[in-house]
Amino acid sequence: MPEDTTAATVSETITEVTEAAVNETGYKNATEYNGFRSSTVNGNVYSSEYAGIKITLPKEANFLDVDNLHTHYIMPTRFMSEDEKSFYMTGELDASVCYGDAVNRVDVWFYNTKQRYPDNPDMSAEEFLKADEMDFSPEVDVTDIVGPESVSICGKDYAKVSYNAFSQAHITYARRINDDYIMEIRTSGFTAEDFESCIEAF
Repeated sequence: MPEDTTAATVSETITEVTEAAVNETGYKNATEYNGFRSSTVNGNVYSSEYAGIKITLPKEANFLDVDNLHTHYIMPTRFMSEDEKSFYMTGELDASVCYGDAVNRVDVWFYNTKQRYPDNPDMSAEEFLKADEMDFSPEVDVTDIVGPESVSICGKDYAKVSYNAFSQAHITYARRINDDYIMEIRTSGFTAEDFESCIEAF
């Protein structure tokens, strides 16, 4: 890094890159984009009326604010082809949190399956996990794969898959919300029992 580089100039560069990516992709504030979400985050609590769930994590967990969430979502598109970007943008990163020395992580996504998989728009949550979450890169050492399996959380049926990668336990849950969207919750650093106990139904 050049000697005259400061935290301020790095921040300015990230802002410029993010704004350029937002302009290029057309991504907007969550309340404007596609008009389908009503999620809120308050400290360590995520609430989605759209999905009918609330996730309450330990007090030290604070979800990304709107600006940082958008940056986290948009930044990967800089390195994508147009086809890859179009595919990526069929998903919406609704919330993200990382804490406990970056071991504990939760990302909440919504995917429009009509846009993402037009040949199979009504795919089940199990099919979605096989196509999306279990399409492992050959460069990543993945072990102890279990699922997809069906689990009931707060009276709702989810598909679940678990595996180990990068020396961390990962568990992903998926549930079809309606004809258009599947909700996916990706976790790492949790046991299934610990994470599922954090979820409440509205």
